[in-house]
Amino acid sequence: MTSQGILVFAFNNSQIDYISQAIDLAKRAKKFLNLPVSVVTDSSIEDDVFEHVIPCNTNFITDKRYYDGVFSNKNLKFRNDARTHAYELTPYNE
Repeated sequence: MTSQGILVFAFNNSQIDYISQAIDLAKRAKKFLNLPVSVVTDSSIEDDVFEHVIPCNTNFITDKRYYDGVFSNKNLKFRNDARTHAYELTPYNE
């Protein structure tokens, strides 16, 4: 196990590309924090920015309301239950 690192969860839905956000976060974390970054996802990732791509399928899907301004919102599917397994999934001690 690596001593320190960042664990990111990225599960895309129909309109939000969380994988792209995770890639951007990993690039910045490496540049500014000099820490390795691993991602937990159910998608295949071509980018080599992550130290580990940890596969995880989640079946618990909820609806989440996303706001785009005061008068605009929409309900989209959101998968967040894998975070409860972070200690089991992480390759890092800290």
